[in-house]
Amino acid sequence: MEYRKATIKEAQLVCDIVQDTKAQIYPHYYTQAVVDFFGRLHSIDNIKKDILDGRIDVLEVDGLRGT
Repeated sequence: MEYRKATIKEAQLVCDIVQDTKAQIYPHYYTQAVVDFFGRLHSIDNIKKDILDGRIDVLEVDGLRGT
């Protein structure tokens, strides 16, 4: 198991995980307007910026990653 800062090469993977989670979970708790807002907030460009600023970590377990 390794807990570390995400790399810019992982930006799309992080984005996919965040967007998939948002699409599956958020509609159960928020209005569609809020779901859409969070989709825009967690865009690939914002995720790249957060990675470069050191704000996203990755947990890798036996070669499997999660954020």
